[in-house]
Amino acid sequence: MKYNIYEEEGVNYYIIVDPEEEIAKVYELKDGSYIKVCDASDEIVEFKVKECDAKMEFDFSKIW
Repeated sequence: MKYNIYEEEGVNYYIIVDPEEEIAKVYELKDGSYIKVCDASDEIVEFKVKECDAKMEFDFSKIW
């Protein structure tokens, strides 16, 4: 499963998108394991980019 591979490789975020339900499940890697951040449908979610000490916002309402 991709989830396990991404977790092992240190991918900071994992997002599962369900277009029928118009929801995205957002997970963040913390201490080697993914924890659920939120279920986003029309929220703006902030993502931290550790490699360049930056933040990025994504507006999930724009993908539906």
